[in-house]
Amino acid sequence: MAKTFKVLSEAQSVTPKVGDKTTIINASSGNIFITDEATDTALNSLPYLEKMAVLNSLYSLTPGASKSLSTANGAVNVSFAMGFGQSAVLLVENNS
Repeated sequence: MAKTFKVLSEAQSVTPKVGDKTTIINASSGNIFITDEATDTALNSLPYLEKMAVLNSLYSLTPGASKSLSTANGAVNVSFAMGFGQSAVLLVENNS
């Protein structure tokens, strides 16, 4: 099983490939957020402080934590709580 690592240092969309095991690891000292387009669209109706409260409560990945990204959900959006100086690592394990 081949493994590849990719550093994410800015907000972006990630689409896990079917058949691969994709894991995101928070390499920062602050939270990162894992959402999708529908969630982001709905959150845009909230004022900033309330939006951040929802993101931190329901969609955050704390420093040092990891999460498996499901291919069934399609693309996920990765963003950072502090907006700068943060990073995450994407681990992709390819079965072929």
